[in-house]
Amino acid sequence: MPQNIAKVSYLSVGEDETGQRLDNWLLARLKGVPKSRIYRIIRSGEVRVNKGRAKPSSRLAAGDSVRVPPVRRDTEDHAGPVPDGMTQTLSDAVLYRDDDVLVVNKPAGMAVHAGSGVRFGLIDAARALWGERWQLVHRLDRETSGCLLLVARRELQHEFQRAHDAGSIRKQYQSLVHGRWSEQQCQLESRLGKYRDGSGERRVASGDDAPNKRALTYIDKVQWLRATSLLEIRIETGRMHQIRVQTADAGHPVVGDAKYGRRALDAALELPMRPGLCLHACALQLELGGRSLDVSAPLPESFEAVITAQS
Repeated sequence: MPQNIAKVSYLSVGEDETGQRLDNWLLARLKGVPKSRIYRIIRSGEVRVNKGRAKPSSRLAAGDSVRVPPVRRDTEDHAGPVPDGMTQTLSDAVLYRDDDVLVVNKPAGMAVHAGSGVRFGLIDAARALWGERWQLVHRLDRETSGCLLLVARRELQHEFQRAHDAGSIRKQYQSLVHGRWSEQQCQLESRLGKYRDGSGERRVASGDDAPNKRALTYIDKVQWLRATSLLEIRIETGRMHQIRVQTADAGHPVVGDAKYGRRALDAALELPMRPGLCLHACALQLELGGRSLDVSAPLPESFEAVITAQS
């Protein structure tokens, strides 16, 4: 149940919340509190789980005691219903739906969660359309388009997230990168870690530091265009900004990537339009609990236009 916290409180994790990430649990409990503020109170140590510090990705168990400091709820920014235009866009983006599973073709530019400067996320629109029971299994960056998986019950979310973390849910991407990718098939392996730059923005970098996590990406096919390469990609791990960082480290940043790319390279393409991030989750396959699913998402028109201009 959403709560407004005016003083230090100790909240208990319910049986149906076992396995949920701390950040997602707080986002559900503290409706209207910007995502950036929730991450800040976790990282500062103001949020404690069983009297100890915890990470945003820490998994909770039934009966855990979560200390929550006083937090301000931005009621004006988050009041009111999800806009009709957003719900209509999401309704038109459904790729597959049954009583338990939903796959949508997330539009580029639509954030998965509400947060700083974002009044509503895709999950808010999904719940406005189909009910509060829907839960996200994984995420996509705001500017990434394509297949996004949701499930209808908390216990299913835990089951599917375990399968996702184990690599049993297979995700394929298409990405347009700068330059001529030299190998038709290869793998990219590195260790990735999150940090905040001088402006406080979250970024990811590769390195061998102990907290960093292994990231493995497969390049399955390459199509060479004029000054770019269209890659077909599979990821074995699902680290934040994984494809964007690893292709940039290889010297081939994703076209339109304002965070890890180079504006000069985008400008040199002389495209008739300003490119968005050319990264698209084009397919998702899973076999789990007797359920088999194979879903594909067509490329956005804007991405297609960039490919056409480069052909």
